[in-house]
Amino acid sequence: MYLKIELTFHFESPVCIGGGLGESITADIAALRRYLSEARFLLLPGSTIKGRVRAECERLLRAFGHGNSLCNPPRPDQMCPQYWWRGETADAEPRICPLCAIFGSPWQPSPLFFSDALWKAYEEPKEHDWATDVRPGVSIARTRKTAQEGQLYFVETTRPGLEPMFTDATIEGKIAEVKDAALLLAGIHQVLSLGNGRSRGRGWLDTVKPRIKSYTVDGEEWTDERFYRELAAWRAS
Repeated sequence: MYLKIELTFHFESPVCIGGGLGESITADIAALRRYLSEARFLLLPGSTIKGRVRAECERLLRAFGHGNSLCNPPRPDQMCPQYWWRGETADAEPRICPLCAIFGSPWQPSPLFFSDALWKAYEEPKEHDWATDVRPGVSIARTRKTAQEGQLYFVETTRPGLEPMFTDATIEGKIAEVKDAALLLAGIHQVLSLGNGRSRGRGWLDTVKPRIKSYTVDGEEWTDERFYRELAAWRAS
């Protein structure tokens, strides 16, 4: 079965881009600046979206009582199929848990491709006045509850008040069962924030505006009723 999901992410708060100062940002935390000729814009990496959705799908399956059937990411030796070979012979049958079958592991490629979400600019940025802001911060000592000396840092975010929107993200590929699509959709609905600094109010998504533009299985558009019916299959299994 061939699955295709189109996504849009509306943020209520600034998105963390990385740590550092201005043009020195190279960290892949939530959003990346990408240069194309002389144009520059932000994107949400597909790997960031994939990791966040996988974490939410894992949380759902464990809540449904499927914890014993899952491996233990993110360490490679604790993921499929290595996780199931402990104490067994090297020629044991490879075993892939439901999550690794959808999202892959270091030893098992994912059947799905997660594309980047592209920055939706509402206006052309002026020179030296682009859509980012640099904010200072300081590390706090856990024991003394005071600022630590020499621990000043800077974080670059999208500019306050912009309410960033990232569009044109897709999840596309083959799935083994229709209920896998339902789990994937449930995981997407559970993603409330992306990136670093969530405890400081960064990267929170708008929970009212829809993030799923369309989802199809073998070209058939899904209804909400079909989605909930197939999701119930996980709880019954």
